[in-house]
Amino acid sequence: MKKLVIATLLAAATGLASAQTIYGIVDLGVTTATNAEGTTKRASGISNGGLSTSRFGIKGAEDLGGGLKAEFTLEGEILADSGAQGTTATDLFHRAAFLKLDQAGLGAVRLGRMNRHDYTQAVKYDAFGGNNIGGWVASNSGTVDLSVNQRISNAVEVQTASIGGLVVTGQYGFGEVAGAITSGRTVAIGAEYTLGKASVAANYVEKNATTAGYATTKVKSAYAAYDFGVAKTTAGYAQTETEGTAAKPSGYFVGAVVPVTGKVNVLAQYNAFDNDAGAKPKTYALGATYGFSKRTTGYVIGARSSQDGNSAQNVVSTSKYNGFDTPPAGANQTVASVGIRHTF
Repeated sequence: MKKLVIATLLAAATGLASAQTIYGIVDLGVTTATNAEGTTKRASGISNGGLSTSRFGIKGAEDLGGGLKAEFTLEGEILADSGAQGTTATDLFHRAAFLKLDQAGLGAVRLGRMNRHDYTQAVKYDAFGGNNIGGWVASNSGTVDLSVNQRISNAVEVQTASIGGLVVTGQYGFGEVAGAITSGRTVAIGAEYTLGKASVAANYVEKNATTAGYATTKVKSAYAAYDFGVAKTTAGYAQTETEGTAAKPSGYFVGAVVPVTGKVNVLAQYNAFDNDAGAKPKTYALGATYGFSKRTTGYVIGARSSQDGNSAQNVVSTSKYNGFDTPPAGANQTVASVGIRHTF
């Protein structure tokens, strides 16, 4: 009888494990940077997330029949170089916490915390995949911050299934402030069209501040990609506008991913920014990846910022590459990183 009970429990546990998955990424490297932390000095050390932000998550799905699935994702950030929890120490699942209902052929609804849709698109079209050194997402801070890497909480997302290659996504993030329904509210809409080896995407976002007046920031972005086989080329543009301010900062990028062999890819990208007040900094990045296996990838990435006047544009993520960021005003910065990424 005991053996029967044990066997039943093991079978139940095995069935549960097949529906739910623990997953993650550990990405660590050795980095050196000039003009780091507001000084003219060089910084060197262990860095976190050169190719992908280190993370830990749990996800699962259940087939409800008739093409309907229920899914969930809980994902938190890890600063693997120190073992710290990540961006917001009090938020265990800062990166994602949502439930999703997906109906085959119709579309999906998500509730909870997730990437704002234009962030998802920015990562997808960035030649460096939204990494933390040199790419479009990594360089979007400092003199020009285009708010292309935002997440939203208390949100509902509706996304259509592909209709002849067209997918439309809408998001609404509730501010949840009593007596001030528009405070902190986010509205986002995006569309992506894929035809063969080409794809284009456009996004529009309105985000209200939580401070008095609830000033609205509008973010417009557009992306495109084409896979020539010998290289996949990407390009993008974004502009922000905040109510009560005259400036409309903007920026664009062009990039490429070149598969040299089955294991080696070369990555390149040029990012240009304009604060609409006379400063037009630029950043450049060149890298290569080597696939040791399906789950383990080595990389080397070099990036440089070219300041304009007293601009101080970053070339690395300020939260993941803390200690290697924040060049002084007017100081060009060069950053190089060699590392390895393992997924599980």
